[in-house]
Amino acid sequence: MPLITLLTDFGDSDHYVASVKAGLLGAKPELVLVDICHNIPKFNIPHAAYVLKSVFRDFPPGTIHIVSVNGQTGRDNICILAKIEDHFFLSDDNALLSLVSDIDPEVVVKLNIPKAGIGTFAAKTVLVPVALKLCEGISPENLGEVLPGLQTMLNRHPRLTHNQIIGQVIHIDSYGNLITNIEKKVFEKLGKGRNFVLSFSREKLNHLSQQYANIQPGNCTALFNHRDVLEIIINMGNASELLGMHYDSPVMINFEGE
Repeated sequence: MPLITLLTDFGDSDHYVASVKAGLLGAKPELVLVDICHNIPKFNIPHAAYVLKSVFRDFPPGTIHIVSVNGQTGRDNICILAKIEDHFFLSDDNALLSLVSDIDPEVVVKLNIPKAGIGTFAAKTVLVPVALKLCEGISPENLGEVLPGLQTMLNRHPRLTHNQIIGQVIHIDSYGNLITNIEKKVFEKLGKGRNFVLSFSREKLNHLSQQYANIQPGNCTALFNHRDVLEIIINMGNASELLGMHYDSPVMINFEGE
């Protein structure tokens, strides 16, 4: 029996999450459900995509991921099933899934709508029944109309020259840490061990830390996190608020010499 994960912007003060779980467990009490997050900022597709991209590969192949963020604002209120990297994703067709992997989906299916219609709660009326059918071993192609691909949204990518990386903040976590789109492998390949100056907001740094605890509380630093992307933090503080930086704020690295 595959795992089913849930990622939504439903919050935890209403009945919506419980209703989705009831629809799944009422049909198959033996299911294992894992909550990824239900406090995605409302309608924030980039935030949801970052969270999903950061964790879905940690689950075993064949895991079913139910995703409901900014629901029913995709093209023509279509709900889709996509198989990506041997994982099944069920979502509104709002381009979110195009941000979770650089690998093209094996299949994308426009899901059949029940006779009662999609209603106002597609996660319960459309996605739950399809998840249950996947658990029974029904192939995606038998669950709707095969589409040529996903609706797409462009990921932010840094700009590179011989001596410079210009990136952006692409995620702010609950601690206020600023996660950028600058990857360690790009930094090392371009930098080749050269000295550098990292610039953001009013700050300039010429070194990176190895751990959060390497600096005194209240001080600012940057490091490559567990996903090997550059992260800017203030130890025991909220970097986003204190530095005045938000989603898409620029981050620049200038390398010295040739």
